[in-house]
Amino acid sequence: MDERKAVVYTSENCAQSRKVIQFLEHYQISYVEKNVTGNEKYLKELQDQSIYGTPVVYVNQVYIQGYQKNRLAAAFHIDIND
Repeated sequence: MDERKAVVYTSENCAQSRKVIQFLEHYQISYVEKNVTGNEKYLKELQDQSIYGTPVVYVNQVYIQGYQKNRLAAAFHIDIND
């Protein structure tokens, strides 16, 4: 997977999910959103990794749980102090 692409697991009415999406869009990072609300396939993908909450960003074979701005920036090689 290209290091500027991500898979983002979200759920409806989740403020943290919205923050992750806003971060990715702000830095023009390509992503595929997988909303687990009502989608058992996407939910199972997370549960198979022992992850039971959203948001989760999968990038460079790593899962980043929650809205962790610094970890996201590091994963995408972004200097957020600009």
